[in-house]
Amino acid sequence: MRILVVCLALATSTSAVAQSSGVAIELQSVEAANRALMPAINEARQAKKLPTPETIKQWLAAPLKVTLDLPKPNTTPLKPAEILARSRKAMVRLGWHYLCKNCDNWHTSLAAAYAIAPGYVATCDHVIQVPETMREGVFVCATADGKLIPILGVVGHHAKLDAAILKVDAPELVPLPLQPDAAPGDAAFLYSDPVNVRGYFSTGIINRFFWQGDRPGYVGTLDGIASLRINLSTDWAPGSSGAPLIDAFGNALGHVTTISPVSQGEHPMFWTHEAVPARGILKLLGK
Repeated sequence: MRILVVCLALATSTSAVAQSSGVAIELQSVEAANRALMPAINEARQAKKLPTPETIKQWLAAPLKVTLDLPKPNTTPLKPAEILARSRKAMVRLGWHYLCKNCDNWHTSLAAAYAIAPGYVATCDHVIQVPETMREGVFVCATADGKLIPILGVVGHHAKLDAAILKVDAPELVPLPLQPDAAPGDAAFLYSDPVNVRGYFSTGIINRFFWQGDRPGYVGTLDGIASLRINLSTDWAPGSSGAPLIDAFGNALGHVTTISPVSQGEHPMFWTHEAVPARGILKLLGK
């Protein structure tokens, strides 16, 4: 996710490794679970099965032309435990495994994405962009349980909206319906990896819809809706980028993009959490 004071284009993630009585038990830290992914990442990198920065740039420049068959929004209320289960079935961890310009150590910095249709996931545009701090790397995608997923291309992306759609080879993912009809006060749930905390599940509400920069747009076009955002009271931090906000019925309200300090004087008084709305993602898909 991006902090407006310091833009963080790289986020972190990990995978769950155990279950007990049907409840996922996560490793405590992102760092530990990233280490568990290293054998699979190194094997795939050496076999040249992971997209390089050059490949990602080519995909961004020439998106695939597809028509997605999106699931209709659910209308049956779910228990929080059911919402968590749906989150894990829809989500993947993705980002860069790379060498930076300051050392010779490989770093793994993953964010999140979520299935919106069979074989397609949504995330933030800033997550898939090639970082300027990277001198060599590969793009990685894995399930919540640590299985690497092939990435097949980019379907669409929009920098101002901070949204991107990728095609992946992952039939096991269960898509979340996009819900454009939401209102302040509606419940929202989030499963993500804030900072170095693995698999954190929280709940809150929609605080408001607002226009970035106090410049109203037009919801009927992609460029017009690109500055529309949602404030929510769920918990997130760097590492949560691209994770879906989910309503009480198991629908995606949008995804995490930014956290911003609200200050009066030198120190922040509180932080606002901002998400890309589902209606913006629909516009990106031409819906």
